[in-house]
Amino acid sequence: MEKNFTEINSLKNLVPKITEKLIETDSKIIKYRLLEQNPNVKALNISTNSDKTFNIVFGEHINGGFCGVLNKNKSCELSHYSDKFFNTERFSKIIRGKENVKLLVNTIANYEKTDFTELQYTKEISVDFNGFNYLIILGVNGFRNTDFCVIPNWEISFETNTDSIGEKEKNLVKLLKNKRIAKVLTAIIFEELR
Repeated sequence: MEKNFTEINSLKNLVPKITEKLIETDSKIIKYRLLEQNPNVKALNISTNSDKTFNIVFGEHINGGFCGVLNKNKSCELSHYSDKFFNTERFSKIIRGKENVKLLVNTIANYEKTDFTELQYTKEISVDFNGFNYLIILGVNGFRNTDFCVIPNWEISFETNTDSIGEKEKNLVKLLKNKRIAKVLTAIIFEELR
């Protein structure tokens, strides 16, 4: 009986702790959830033979894997890093060119053999707003002194300097094409990156 109790306690530690937070934007109070776990994000710069560069962050979140191609403002959900079939299908939706897709899929599948950066500061946030869910992965890339935001379930990512709330809002308006949602998400992102 005692062994089962110990096993249950160890399983409880695997479930991420969630903190609900409130933020006020335009006289409206928005509730969001901060997952108290490190999403285990890695950063890579990949160069192709045709002088293209992909600045990517990838990792795991509560629903699986993700990758943000920051310099293309795109992101996607991933399966296990070695699942080349699924990941090829996902990258094909956001990146042009079979060779580029293949390069990204193979690099992520073999990331342990590359010179990646493990990011120390990352957060995972879930926001329900206007009937939609926005799963947000935030982090700071210390080498480039920039922050990044990846919203994999909306295929969005971007990188900005850590001081500019206006720049974040401008990027989100452009990517989401909705100023009201961008204003809410920007307020949450800025609050969590402070």
